[in-house]
Amino acid sequence: MLRHLVLALSIFGASAVNASAGQLCQTTLPVNPAFVPPAPYAQQPQPGNFWYGSSKLWTQLPIDGTWRPATSDGTFKTKLVFYQQGFDWRAHQPKPGLILTARRLDGEAPAVAIDNAQAAFVTTKTPAIMVGLGLPTPGCWRITAFYDGAALDFVVSVTR
Repeated sequence: MLRHLVLALSIFGASAVNASAGQLCQTTLPVNPAFVPPAPYAQQPQPGNFWYGSSKLWTQLPIDGTWRPATSDGTFKTKLVFYQQGFDWRAHQPKPGLILTARRLDGEAPAVAIDNAQAAFVTTKTPAIMVGLGLPTPGCWRITAFYDGAALDFVVSVTR
């Protein structure tokens, strides 16, 4: 099944070089023209972020390409929110079926695969898919989300 998902639509953005754990990291940056989610979804991302993807699958990413989600136990945890035009949380409750993978590009670290996404509401009008991500080390990470025949692929620099 996962092999078939890899063949699904992939969306790759522009890159820039960011320092990450002493290495260079080609992080995903905003594309031009910028993706704007369809109504009724928020047209503007949160400050310091940009929308990335297409109406088949999108999320917000930091403009500088860097995540700083360090926790007191030394792991790197964050919650990611994904959207799809027409996503019906009632049809997919309690688990939408999104699969998230993460692979470190600049060093050794175990790969991560997560399939426990949950339906969530960012506003009362816009259902979304939320998934918790824990990364074992800082570094340059390629994150890929697979959902409903679409794949969204991006690179972030995870720092302390």
